[in-house]
Amino acid sequence: MAERVEWVSLPVEGVALTAFTFVGNPKDGEVRLETEANPLVIVPTREFEVTFDTSASFRMSLRGLDDANFEQRILWPDGHRAVLVRAEVAWWLSREEWLEALASWSERGPWELSAVVDLRVRIR
Repeated sequence: MAERVEWVSLPVEGVALTAFTFVGNPKDGEVRLETEANPLVIVPTREFEVTFDTSASFRMSLRGLDDANFEQRILWPDGHRAVLVRAEVAWWLSREEWLEALASWSERGPWELSAVVDLRVRIR
């Protein structure tokens, strides 16, 4: 039986992004989205696709963590702005479990999804 997947938007779509960090390897990692107005969003990933569609300057660092894992961090300096135009995950659990995850969203602290998902992000 095929896995049922619904692409759902994260609650940070449309906000200014200050940092994008990936830690892990291409099949098992974690994306951290840091924004101006919201807490850190942590998304455990199986696969991810990130599209940069911006002319704003950014700084990128890449470092190896061990034989298989790395950290890639992208920052936007003061005066340069990037917006999360699209931030969505392929949610494979029930709709009720997605609503529970959203209910745990808080503008005061880090928010981490409890399930490993595919992620699509577009930054402009």
